[in-house]
Parts: sequence; structure tokens; C-alpha cells
Amino acid sequence: MKRQDRQPVRMDKIPPHSVVDSKGKRSSLSRKLLLMLGGLIVGFAIAEWATRVWLYGVADDYTFAQIALYEDVPQQHRMFSPHHYLNYCNTPGFVSRDGLNRHNKLGFRGEEIAVPKPAGTFRIAVLGGSGTYTIKVPDYRQSFPAQLEKQLREQYGRVNVEVVNAGVGGYNSWESLINLQFRVLDLQPDLVIFYDAINDVHARIVPPDVYRGDNSGERRQWQTPKRALWERSVLLRLLNQRLRLVPMRYVGLEGYVNTDSSYMNLWSKDPEMVKLIDANPPTFFRRNLENMIAISRQQKVGFVLSTWAHSPNKPGPGEYVTWPQYAKGAAEHNQIIQAVAAEQKVPLLDLSAVMPQDAQYWFDGRHVNEAGAQKKAEFFAKFLIEQNLIPQ
Repeated sequence: MKRQDRQPVRMDKIPPHSVVDSKGKRSSLSRKLLLMLGGLIVGFAIAEWATRVWLYGVADDYTFAQIALYEDVPQQHRMFSPHHYLNYCNTPGFVSRDGLNRHNKLGFRGEEIAVPKPAGTFRIAVLGGSGTYTIKVPDYRQSFPAQLEKQLREQYGRVNVEVVNAGVGGYNSWESLINLQFRVLDLQPDLVIFYDAINDVHARIVPPDVYRGDNSGERRQWQTPKRALWERSVLLRLLNQRLRLVPMRYVGLEGYVNTDSSYMNLWSKDPEMVKLIDANPPTFFRRNLENMIAISRQQKVGFVLSTWAHSPNKPGPGEYVTWPQYAKGAAEHNQIIQAVAAEQKVPLLDLSAVMPQDAQYWFDGRHVNEAGAQKKAEFFAKFLIEQNLIPQ
């Protein structure tokens, strides 16, 4: 049988409505795709607008500092500023957008401080990071150091006591050591309290070959980071901050002062991360504590240590306090605090043993809320009085 040759299809034999139907289907699909794309663009634009309204009008100052681009923040509302020795410090004269928070002209959270110190004043300075600053309590008058001053005056009659909040969000023992030496001693304190531990765990979560005594594995000099295109979107920055999709290199304080080798690029719950804690022992944390004590003694200033308290009962996105590397590191640092206090014979408040872990006192696993700040101040006030560290 001969194979029949296939005859070409003649376009004039195709019914006109078939061509129209084919073109119509393609046109309809194109319209649907355009409508979907337009809907996505409009939806994103609305979400971006709503997020900007929230960030610039509703979000608390700590969240604002973590998500807003530094150059977008008005000068008077910039919580942190560059510092020639400390990398950064609290911005002197800062006032929060809601008016609840403020820094005095010296850059300490709270009211103005008289220097020289008035005669008869017993001045206490509390060093540390965000736990001392009490960053999750918006009103500076309700911060832990402010509550401590209030309780010492009202509950124990020490009306000549003044407590300075010398905490700065993100500070570790390196920065607290420098802060004591170059800023706090000028306030003529009679007693210094150091409260921190968790921020030094960050410094240990770096590759072992860059873990050094100058903390150059974690910190760098303040510099404005380069911006990726997506970072121009407040919505995408917020999603990234919440979900940790991309290491937080360029948004918030860390992008200005942290290195490429810092913990931000090693942000993981992976139990393998504990190996970094094992490889980078807390040698420098101990040394920094000992040096703070030595400086204070040389200047005839009393010194108090406290263990670091936290709560496992406030889980949330990005809450890392129970991650293996942080749990191990914080526990080791508390042990060092206890050991150094015993060796150096300085008073120790074991706050981690007495501070309630109930969720009602905590904003998250690391930071107290207003009720927690008051409870924390109660323990410190009672301890200072019982140890006869404040004269009548």
C-alpha cells in the first residue's frame, strides 16, 4: 500500500470562528495574567504602605531601630550614634517619638546627671546591655535602674541615693569595660553594678580563627552598610527580621557594627552550633569582668556582680535564649560570674536563682516587661541593703 502524502492544510478551509477562538483564548489568558500581576502589585503596595504607617507611627523604638534604615530616622529620634572608642553609644539628647523615653545630654537613659556629683549623694551606676537599659519597657521612668532608685528611696529611706542607667542595647563585656573606663567613672559613682551575660555569647559564635581578645570576630568600626534593592521595602525588611530568611546584615544596629563573621551569619538552631561555644571558651568574658573590678578598686568604687536571669516561657519568632548554643553559653557565663565574685571577693546577687520565670514578668525570654523590671529592682534593692552596701 502506498503511503498517502499528507496534504497541507489550507487556511482558507479553516472556519473563521476557529481562528477567532484561538486568539480569544490567548487574549483572555493574557488579560488574566495581567490582572493577577496587577493585583499582586496593588496588594504589595497596600501592604507596604500599611507597614510603613505601622513602623513610623506605631512600632516601639526598639523595633523601629531594628527595621528602619538609619538614614530614614530623624536625628533626634536616633537611639544610637557612632562613638570613637565604643563603636556606638546611646545618642545624647535622644527623645522617643512617643515622648516616653529619653537620654540625657551625657547619653544615659533618664534625667540629667549633675557633674560634679552633689555633696551627700550616693551614686550607683548599672552597667550592661539591653537588660540593664530595660529596652522593652518604653517609659524610662519604669526601667529597672529607675525602679531601683525609687525603691531604695521609698522602701528603705535612702533618699540620697541616685541610680544611673548606664546600660546600652547590644553592649557586651568589652563595651561595658570601655564604658566604665571612659564614661561612667566621670560620673563619680560610689558603686557599680554589672548585669549581663547573653551578649557575650554572641561574641563566641564566630569561626574559631577570628575569636580574639579584641572581639574583632564580632565587631567592626561603625560604617553605613551597602543596601540591597529589596531592603528599600519596609515590608520585606520586616518579614526578614521576623523570619530570618537572610542574615540581618544591613538593617538595624547590627548592620553598622557587626562583621561578616559575626553570629548574624551563623543564625541557626542547629545543635552543631554548640561546637563553636566549645571551640571558643569564655576566656575574654572572665578577663573583662576581672578588669572592670580592678579598675573600680583602683578608683575606690564599690563593685557588685549579678547572675543573668531569663525565662524559657516566652517563646516567639527569633527567640534564641533556649537554643543549645545560647543555653550552654549563658549557663557558662553565669558560672564564671559566680567564680569571679568568689575569687575577687565582690558581692554577688544570684538573680538567676530568684527571679521568677513566669510569663507575666517577661516581654520575651531575655527582656523583662514593666512588672518584671519592678520585681528585678526589688531583688537588687533588698540585696544592696542586706549587704550594707549603701550608707544610711
